[in-house]
Amino acid sequence: MVINVLQRGAASLDRLNVIFNEKSEIVQNDSPISFSPLKGEIEFKNVSFAYPNSNHDALSQVSFRVTAGKTLAITGRTGSGKSTQDMLKSQTNFINFAGGALYKKY
Repeated sequence: MVINVLQRGAASLDRLNVIFNEKSEIVQNDSPISFSPLKGEIEFKNVSFAYPNSNHDALSQVSFRVTAGKTLAITGRTGSGKSTQDMLKSQTNFINFAGGALYKKY
């Protein structure tokens, strides 16, 4: 039994080494873009949002405010709207909100 476990472990290690030795398709840029620090604040005020063709809101009456130089951590279970909030912060010119307002003050 011990030999069987060792053989399975060795076979697993061989499979892992194949993965670890793969060359990454992501290439490090020699001159990355630099961004200046953001100024101002962003505020969600009772924001509700639903994706097209969805029967339920991805966000429902979400409110928060982040002032310049501060950090906001959004945590939650899978499917609770964390990525939706991030997408809304960066794509507000292209989004139709179901309700509420998003303010960017510079």
